[in-house]
Amino acid sequence: MLKESLERLCAPTVQPNAGWEMNQHLGDTATLRAHIMAREQWEIDRSALEVNEEACLGRGSFGEVHRGTWRGTEVAVKRLRADMASERELLEFRRELAIVNHLAHPNIVQFLGACTTSVPLCIVTEFMPGGNLADLLAARGENRPFPLGRALNWALDTAKGMRYLHERRPTMIIHRDLKPENLLLDDAGRIKITDFGLSKSAIQLRGERSQSSEEQTVSRTTCGTWMYTAPEVYKKEPYSPKVDQFAFGMILYELLHGCSAFKNMSPEEATKQLASGTRPEIAAAVRPELRALIERSWAHEPSIRPSFAEIQRTLQTVLGSLQPGDFEDRLALSSRLNDAPQPAQRNAEGESKQCGCVIA
Repeated sequence: MLKESLERLCAPTVQPNAGWEMNQHLGDTATLRAHIMAREQWEIDRSALEVNEEACLGRGSFGEVHRGTWRGTEVAVKRLRADMASERELLEFRRELAIVNHLAHPNIVQFLGACTTSVPLCIVTEFMPGGNLADLLAARGENRPFPLGRALNWALDTAKGMRYLHERRPTMIIHRDLKPENLLLDDAGRIKITDFGLSKSAIQLRGERSQSSEEQTVSRTTCGTWMYTAPEVYKKEPYSPKVDQFAFGMILYELLHGCSAFKNMSPEEATKQLASGTRPEIAAAVRPELRALIERSWAHEPSIRPSFAEIQRTLQTVLGSLQPGDFEDRLALSSRLNDAPQPAQRNAEGESKQCGCVIA
């Protein structure tokens, strides 16, 4: 069954009666055909790819991600699991592949190639040694935010990557699953966006279109992760690219507060809050311009949400006004001070004592 589905999806043409789901996931026939014809440019010889079965880096929307090696380079290998190899997951795999092999930006995880001529299907990308933002936030501990400068640099990296996706021509990309787990760090501490399994390109959008591409009505399907999913999606209303700005607002809140926006609620309770327009309280210590940015980004009305170009400008302005101390990790500094040798003490004879030793 899997082999037959794979052969049909990788066929050089798409049948006229391929159906609604094929059109929704893959876009028009001409684009898909051009994508398949380009396969020789990115198809990876499986014999040249070594996958470390013990090093599972995480799980994406349709499979597991493992650490691997390709031509002597460390890579990440996202594989379609055998137990997920239904036709829908194959379509999702093809959709992600059709998107990522056309993306090139410093804040997007670099696509290197794929194995599509045999199972398991896999997508190979650059390896990101810094892990993901969700794990960093969890390891940091609740209510212990990162230094403001570092948090804003990560937010700025995210905004730059998302601006590239939204302003990409001739077809924009809506991520639809922007969340800390999909924000990875390279060895320089720079954020890059990954996991395009739920993304849509402009050729796949259906429904009304307004004059601005930012306001296009694109779908009624449910997508994303509950905490970062815009209320219009929950309510199964037509939604626009502004669903990504909503997710960004939730992420910026977490970066500035060091905790989830709905840490004391169940997903069901939080979903009701989001759908009704209720938002978590922003700490008084958050700078006014950042408070305004969060409130606009997660606004209930999509038209109020700023573009990523505007988000980028705001973050750059705030970063330019920070002091050197705003980039220091005060928790780490406190730890270093506590661990540092204590000042020497003098005894009655004027001798200096430290660590139980007499210093002449």
